Amino acid sequence: MTPTKTFAYIRVSTTDQNTALQLEAIKEVYPNAEVFEEKVSGTSLNNRLELERMLSMLRTGDKVGCWKIDRLARSMKDLLTIVERIEEAGASFEVLTNKAMNTSTAEGKLFLSMLGSFAEFETNIRKERQLAGIAIAKAKGKYAKPNKGIRKAAAQVEILLNSGTSVAKTAETVGCSVSTVARLKRELKSQGRLKDVAVTETAKSVCNNLRDKNIVEMHKKGIPVAQIAREVGCARNTVYKIIRS
Repeated sequence: MTPTKTFAYIRVSTTDQNTALQLEAIKEVYPNAEVFEEKVSGTSLNNRLELERMLSMLRTGDKVGCWKIDRLARSMKDLLTIVERIEEAGASFEVLTNKAMNTSTAEGKLFLSMLGSFAEFETNIRKERQLAGIAIAKAKGKYAKPNKGIRKAAAQVEILLNSGTSVAKTAETVGCSVSTVARLKRELKSQGRLKDVAVTETAKSVCNNLRDKNIVEMHKKGIPVAQIAREVGCARNTVYKIIRS
């Protein structure tokens, strides 16, 4: 019987960024993991050669770990696509800084299933509003199909804004002016392509409840507060507050 393996995925967006922090965190939890590391944008699954190589090597019983969820994917659609491939191979997936993201547990599978439902709901609502917005614009004679460069920038802006990135940070990341991002944000909002606040808050609430439960369980096992804070990805004061509640 072939022994199972642990794989770890590490990513930074640019060549001048350092992967040392991620590697240290990965090796602390998975000292024997086979690490796949690359310096490439996470806004798309294109040109993710190391990710693709890792996914192609997965077998039943293997585990995939990453430091933070945005290291693996920057959009819900891409995240679910990757996780689906991991599960199809018979492997499991875990995020070090969010123990709720663990497909080897019933809670983790439920959490990802709920995220998938939220993503599908948002996609359907967005498409309906987008079509309605285009129809109104055409009726007013104000609709023009954007060129390829603008479409690419708009797609990146949409992903970043929906992930909670500020207008200023989005402009810096995409490489355009703040006023351009602000204009695109208004257009996305009018077309219903920004995340529904109620859905986003519900997802956050689910995530926080699972996080709190994990913190309590880790505390019962005698794990130090500093380690809990590091693994869960929150401040020590937050851990203390949850433990005492």
